[in-house]
Amino acid sequence: MRTNRVGIVLLGAVVAGCSGAGEPEAQDDVGVVRIALTGTPADVACIGITVVGGSRTVSRRFDAVPGTSQTFMLTSLPLGSDVFTGQAYSAACSGVSDATSPDWLSDAVTANVAKGVVPDVALLLKRNGRANVSVGFDDGGPVCGDGVIQSGEQCDGSNLGGSSCVALGFVGGSLTCDPTCHFNVTACSAAVCGDNIIEGGEECDGTDLGGESCVTFGFDLGVLRCSNCTFDFSGCRFLGGGPLP
Repeated sequence: MRTNRVGIVLLGAVVAGCSGAGEPEAQDDVGVVRIALTGTPADVACIGITVVGGSRTVSRRFDAVPGTSQTFMLTSLPLGSDVFTGQAYSAACSGVSDATSPDWLSDAVTANVAKGVVPDVALLLKRNGRANVSVGFDDGGPVCGDGVIQSGEQCDGSNLGGSSCVALGFVGGSLTCDPTCHFNVTACSAAVCGDNIIEGGEECDGTDLGGESCVTFGFDLGVLRCSNCTFDFSGCRFLGGGPLP
């Protein structure tokens, strides 16, 4: 697979003179660098060069023309060991500020700018990767979201600790875990008393007695009934005796 790259070559540094009227003083000696730009991709409209040397930082931006070779002059550079980095932007330089994130970025390259020395510096720009990063803090307590059920948590993510809607007293449904690591039972189905179906913790439901009768409960005769989904023994009888007290 071919990697797109932008090549910026600093062809040479020329040091400005530092004597005579109107010329910089010795401590303000500055260098001049000629920059050649080659192989500009179609999505690059602006090139930035940053030079850090001594106590000064010099930044310049140049409009780029994709598919062409261009030469720029970068002046007023500090003498000594300078660090060069390159940036490239898809927007025109007029729309780029110091806060704009570059689309292409080079590694830092160090070169010595001095009188009578013409260093050759090559900057290779590569596409700048981007990512959304989430940052969390662990204060030593339980961490909700790590998939491990810890003190104070009923569940954690997909880890329900073996629990289910039925285990919690519901008749069915899908148990999930909410963002606070507590059970979410909104999708669980509760028992409905009065639908003639014994569900959940119901003893009976309407006409559904679950096969039970007065006799199965030790009575001699009578009619077992269901009231509010619990057994009603008022209709059950013992031989020679009354109903269950």
